[in-house]
This record gives sequence, structure tokens and C-alpha cells, in this order.
Amino acid sequence: MRETVYIHWLLLVVICFYLSWTDMRQRRIPNMVLMVSGIFTGLSGAFLWGWEQWMEHLFLTGGILLALGLIAWHRPALIGMGDVKLLGLLGFSLGIRGFVFTMTWACAMAFLVSLLLLLLKRIDSRTPIPFAPFLTVGLLVYGLGIS
Repeated sequence: MRETVYIHWLLLVVICFYLSWTDMRQRRIPNMVLMVSGIFTGLSGAFLWGWEQWMEHLFLTGGILLALGLIAWHRPALIGMGDVKLLGLLGFSLGIRGFVFTMTWACAMAFLVSLLLLLLKRIDSRTPIPFAPFLTVGLLVYGLGIS
């Protein structure tokens, strides 16, 4: 069973690396990749967790999509809908503890990198920065911490 969890996590990391690459190059996160990843995660989660934990992860995902989706809808300059959907996928895959850990690391790293780029005058305060790479770093730190 432990090997299955590692395979699940490794596939999630590969997906996040691809989404980070597309986010940095094209400033978009492809819906098709998110949809296929969501189906895979949902099916593998049903196999790995059991019904009760699967439902907890599903409700967490709904909360993430609702809360961050409303922010993205009202203030699209703050967060893109691709990031919202990726965060929903991570919430479902990791559960509340893993999601909060990953999100905390991602936000801290995004803050530090943005601050450095501002100080070096590479960007200004209105320059958008892709968030998926920071989520991938947070996911890696979380995964290395639980192994």
C-alpha cells in the first residue's frame, strides 16, 4: 500500500512540474490536464483512502474551489482560475494538513522571490508572477517531509 501512495504522490509531482512549466511559459494552466489529473486523483483516492476520507477530501476541494473561485472572480489580478483549480486538485490529493502545509510554503516562497525581484528592480508591484511553480515547491517540501 505504501508503494501505491508514493506512486500517487510522484504522479502528482510530475503533473505539477508540467503545469508549472506551462504556467511560466504561457501564463496558463491547461484545463484538460487538470481534468484528467482530477479523474485520476479521484479514482486513486477511492482506492487508497476509503469512503469517509474520500468524502472529507471532496468537501475540502469544494471549499477551496468556492472560496478561491470567488476571489478569482471578483479580483482576477490576485489569482487566476487555473491556480484555483490546481489548488483544488492539491487539496483533494493531500487533504487539509497537506494542503495547508503546501499552500504555506508556496505563499512564503512566492513572497520571498517577489520581494527579491522587487528589490532587484526586475519587476514592479503590478507584474503578475506564475504561482504554480511555488505550489510545486511546496508539494515537494511536503512530500519530502512525510517520506
